[in-house]
This record gives sequence, C-alpha cells and structure tokens, in this order.
Amino acid sequence: MLRTFGSGGTGVVTEKMYNETDKGPAWAKLLFGLCLFNSVLHERKKYGRLGWNISYGFNDSDLEVSMQQLEILLKEHTDIPWKALTYLIGEIYKPVQDGYSFPDVCTYLESLPNYDSPEVFGMNENAEKACRQNQAYNLIDTIISVQPRLSLELSEKTNDEIVTEIATDIMHQLPEVVDVIPDKDAMQKAINMVVGNSALMTVLRQEIDRFNNLLTIIHKSLNLLVLAVKGEIIMSDMLEEAYSALLSQKIAAYESCKPLGSWVQDLVRRVDFFTLWAEMIDENVVKVIKSISQSQQSKSPSTPDMTDSFLTGILQNHARKLGISVDSLVFNFEVKTSKHDTEETLNDLKHRTSIKDAAFTISSTITTSSDKQQTPDTDTKSTKSVYECPLYRTSARAGTLSSTGHSTNFVTAVSLPSDHSPDFWVMRGVALLCQLDD
Repeated sequence: MLRTFGSGGTGVVTEKMYNETDKGPAWAKLLFGLCLFNSVLHERKKYGRLGWNISYGFNDSDLEVSMQQLEILLKEHTDIPWKALTYLIGEIYKPVQDGYSFPDVCTYLESLPNYDSPEVFGMNENAEKACRQNQAYNLIDTIISVQPRLSLELSEKTNDEIVTEIATDIMHQLPEVVDVIPDKDAMQKAINMVVGNSALMTVLRQEIDRFNNLLTIIHKSLNLLVLAVKGEIIMSDMLEEAYSALLSQKIAAYESCKPLGSWVQDLVRRVDFFTLWAEMIDENVVKVIKSISQSQQSKSPSTPDMTDSFLTGILQNHARKLGISVDSLVFNFEVKTSKHDTEETLNDLKHRTSIKDAAFTISSTITTSSDKQQTPDTDTKSTKSVYECPLYRTSARAGTLSSTGHSTNFVTAVSLPSDHSPDFWVMRGVALLCQLDD
C-alpha cells in the first residue's frame, strides 16, 4: 500500500489522481479500497498454494486497468454500480472515512503494523506457520544449491559414492516390472469368465502399463547414472540433473512433492498394491483355467496413481449393472465415525486422505483447526452448510489442463458437512490431499 501511495508521485496513485473531484464523491474511498484489495491479493501469494493454487503476478498494469474501469463506471452511473464493480474487479474494501485527504491516507498507511495478521487475508495461524516453514525450506534449498560439490578430506564418502549407493539401493527396492501373466490370451478368456466386462480391469491394465513404463525409465536412468559416475559413459544433462536430485534427496521430473526417500517408499507400496490386485484376480482365474499357479504375498495398501480413472471405472461398472447412463451417476460422501473415535484419531490421517488447514470433529463436521479442541454437540443431526472440498493428488494443487477441462492434479469434489459457509473455507484454501509431502 505504501508503494502504491508513494510520496513524490512515485506510486501508482498520485495526490492529483486521488483528489480529482469530477469522478464523484465516492472516488477517493473506492480508489483506496481498490488499492487495498490489490495489496491483499499480493500478500496472499506469500502463503504459496494455500493463498493461490496458481500464482499470478497481479502487477501494476492490472491495478491501473481496474482503476480505469472504476473511473468509467463512476462517470457513467449516478449510484455506485456495485454488481459491475464486483464482477469486473472483485469485492471492494472501504476502510477509510469520508474526507480523508491524500496526506491523511499516507499517514494512516504508515500507522498500520509492519506485521500483517493472517486473518486479514482470510487465513489462520496454521497458514502462517506453513508460510514460515516454506520460507525456511526455500532458504535451506538455496544454501544447499550454492554449496561446492567437492567433498572434504575428512568426509567418509565422496559425492560420487553417495550417489552410487543411493541409486543402487533404489534399484534394489524397486522391481523392474509389475508381474504379469505371459499367456495373455488364456488369461483374458479366464478374466472374462470371472469378472466379465469390468471397467476396473481397464483401469488395472492402464495403471500397470503406466507403472511398468515408470519402472523401466527409473532402472534405465539409474544404471546409466552409475556408469556415468564410474566414467564409462558421458554424463549428459539429464544424468547431471538426476545426480543433483539424488544428492539433494529430491525427485527429478516427476509430479510429486515428497522427498526422494518417502517417494521411493510410496512407489513401492503403489507397485505392491497393483501386484496384489492382479494376484487376487489371478487366484480367481486359477480356479477357472486350472493351469496357472500364483503364490500370494502380504502387501501394504496404497492408492492408484490416477485416482480419477479409478473413480470413473467404478461409475461405469455401476452404470452397466443398472443399465443406466454413466452421466446420471454422481458420488455422495458421508464422513463416518465410530464410538471409539477421538479428536486425535480423526486427525491422525497417515495412509489416508488428508485435509489441509481444517479438522474433523466427533460429529463428522469439518471445523477450523484452532477449534478442534472444543467439544462439539454430538447429538446434532444437521449442519449449517456443505463445503464442496476439492481433492488433489499432491499438495502442489496446480497441474496441467486435461481433456476433461480440469487440472491433472484435481481428482473430484467431496461434499463435507461444515459449521461455516463454503466461502469461509475457500478463502482459507482448504483442500483434501491424496498424499502429503513427508
């Protein structure tokens, strides 16, 4: 705001512009409110993905265009056209009193505290904590990126040895492919007898093909990286990027916010999940064709990589079963609890869908994180409103535009009972995540 109302005519808003009387009596107040609105848009960016899913510049040209729109609308209308202003610009703030001169406005701005409370931007203390953590992580990443690659003489291992060890360990943990049955014709015939024309079988095949391609790329890249470290082949730009990623425990060229170690463990669980899924079908197929023998292993549960495809497969199966159009089906959601649930267990979301910047109460109602220690009325049957909470694959939230018109990171919207209006949660950036960053 101080930069916008800069002294000496250096800001976007000058004293001459602020004091123009031919634009109506509400010009000064609305101009100040518009500039404050622009400042709030700017400051929300410091909260990262909680502030804006997709960061936008909101530069001076945007503010200048909005000021021109405000000027035109005030000249063309006797009364303030609030609907038009809200549509063209956004919600306008009106914090200053009538009759404030330009110097009064500058004095008012200088009297504001240097620290902005998160409530000003519709956030809470958890968002402020996340903001500070992101700033610390960025600082650490910057420090690490400028460190020299040469190892100290007292170091036990060189960087090349560390990268080679990590690459070898990853290749040891990950299988080369997800196991499939070699006799595809016999398997397909048996599958049709057991599960019929199931859309989930298509999902399973697509997921296995996707993970097989990923596993092939991982093993090939790591093998080449080990050879390049040994000096047997040339270190290309791609291998150099992989080398740096392994040293910094990051993932190269993959859509995930997890560190390298957690991502490898998560990938192992996902591969085991689809292996178990295929083995369960194989066991039923064995009973039909009597010629294939498989041993079942205990696997850790995980989730499909393309969750939206899995949900679409469920809808297609149900539509075929009932003989109706798949477009007529929608998902309904109900948050269920048991008599053994407590506030701690409801918020222990490890290995489950996680909710950011909110919490569930005993009455299965979404509430603010700061209020989760309050005891709600467990006999309440109805809630004030329902929040259509977006479900994302990763905490990055933003993705590329898919053929469905949605982001590739977006899965679906989940209806959650709420003790606040939906606008309250939208302002706080509350969303469900399929996986956390740790």
